[in-house]
Order: sequence, then C-alpha cells, then structure tokens
Amino acid sequence: FTPEFLKSKGYNSIPDTTKENTTLPINLTYKDRDTIRTSENHYSFFRDFVASIYSGGITKSDSTTQEIEIDNLTPIEGLENTLPKDFRVYQNYPNPFNPSTTIKYELPEAGNVSFTIYDITGRELQKLIKTNISAGTHVLNLNMSNYASGVYLLRAQQGGASGIIKLNLIK
Repeated sequence: FTPEFLKSKGYNSIPDTTKENTTLPINLTYKDRDTIRTSENHYSFFRDFVASIYSGGITKSDSTTQEIEIDNLTPIEGLENTLPKDFRVYQNYPNPFNPSTTIKYELPEAGNVSFTIYDITGRELQKLIKTNISAGTHVLNLNMSNYASGVYLLRAQQGGASGIIKLNLIK
C-alpha cells in the first residue's frame, strides 16, 4: 500500500521500525465480539472495531464495515521445525484431581493414539482410542467421575512409542 492510498481510505501508516519488529499472525482487536470473516488474504470487519495489521503496515478505527486486502505476505522462518521430534505424554494437571484432569501429549506424526487406564495392580479398566490426530501438541481432558479415589496409571501409545503417567484421583 502507498501512503497516499492508505490516507485516502482513512488508514494511517505504521512507522517502518514498527513493521520490522512485528510478525504474523496479525493482531486484531474489535468491540462487541463482532464477526470477522477471513479468507486467504481478505479480512472483513463489521460494526465497531479497531484493527491493527502490523505486517501490512496499516491501522484503522471505524464503526462501519471495512474490507482490507493484504498482498505479499512473507512466511515466518523456522515454523517447519516446530513439530515435536518424539512421542511424549506429560504429567497430568492438576494432580491430584477430582474428577477431571488434563493431559498434554505430543505427536511427531499424524495417526491414531490410544489411552489406556489401569488400576494400581495393572488391571486394564478403560481404553480410549483417538483416530486421525494430526502431528503436534494436543490435550486430552479426562473425566474419572465414575472411578473411586485411588492411584491409577494411564498409558498413551502411538505406534511403537508409549508413555505412562500416574494419576491420583481424590474424591
């Protein structure tokens, strides 16, 4: 965008130093939780809003519908290396818990993941299989309201990789 074009549309240019110090994703702030529709490089803002699109170098405040087209987006370097390298299951939190807990796990590749709950003697109590999970970091919300207080083991497995954590349910 040229400064003249931006001014003709009611926008203000952001100084070059600001553009150099900011990256995608774009930051958007809007009032009244109004709808924002987006497609690849197209952003529409409805009703009252304040939009700051740093990578495009523009800002705008208004109370009418506005549309902004952004060209020449530059990818952020290094994102391709952000996927986990190994399968990993993290300790649940909170722990101890009553009756729900959260378990974070990482998958180096897409696929199926199984979660098996065992009692302290090693007897299998329940098996949950999640299918077609994408590579990356995920969260399992586990509700054990149908179980008695005690210590349980949870085994997470994808292919030949697995991890076991101890769950402390206190009612």
